[in-house]
Amino acid sequence: MISLLYLLIFFINGRLLWLVKLKRGDPNHFEMVTAMKQDLQLTDLCSDKAESLLPFALEIYKLKFEDEPPYQKLAHLLRKALL
Repeated sequence: MISLLYLLIFFINGRLLWLVKLKRGDPNHFEMVTAMKQDLQLTDLCSDKAESLLPFALEIYKLKFEDEPPYQKLAHLLRKALL
């Protein structure tokens, strides 16, 4: 679900914060991306044109790995955000 969120944000904003701030050739690139994702606030992630995705982001970030996602609620939040 989080990957879907990242993809939608990329499509809407044309960028993801860690792709803009980090240089791909850096030998610590993956560790830096991981750290940046862990420290990132959802309000920063869902900024600019993607702010309508914040309710969807909040819902999926509440889920634990073993949880059954509330698919109907998530679909409703996506429709509301994207339409």
